[in-house]
Amino acid sequence: MKNFVQQENSDFRLSAYHETRQHTRLGIYGENYVKCLLLNSGYLALKGNVEPFSGDLRTIDPKTFAETRIEVKTAYCGDCGRYTFCLRKEKKTDICHSDYVILICIDKYFNHYVYCIPCTILKNKSLKICSHPLTYAGKYAKYRIRGRVDFALTDWIVAQ
Repeated sequence: MKNFVQQENSDFRLSAYHETRQHTRLGIYGENYVKCLLLNSGYLALKGNVEPFSGDLRTIDPKTFAETRIEVKTAYCGDCGRYTFCLRKEKKTDICHSDYVILICIDKYFNHYVYCIPCTILKNKSLKICSHPLTYAGKYAKYRIRGRVDFALTDWIVAQ
């Protein structure tokens, strides 16, 4: 019962973000969502932007103590059916200060689809996913997370 109430409250908060379309609130929601996802995947997750140009989150692998900087980008499905992520902005929201970018696509039913992409392969100023994330078959489709976050698996995909 407790999980249902938490999920219902989470959906309500997300709905409020969606209706107000405030990007800052949506970004905070995305960061908190990814922090929970990382904790459930076995990483220690810390707020990253306490120092300038450090990404939204920092993770520490408890086995190797390797630190990873993450920039989180969250987008709703736009009116034309696309998810648009601004990757490169001046100041602290630029992905060049991070090791990975985690993209969260939120559809009109508030389902979440997550992509974990190394920043080194993202060269453009923005990224668009022009279909539903389940049917998306573009360049970054192979980076969609199905369950747990695994940076080693993502690096292996890049090497292929």
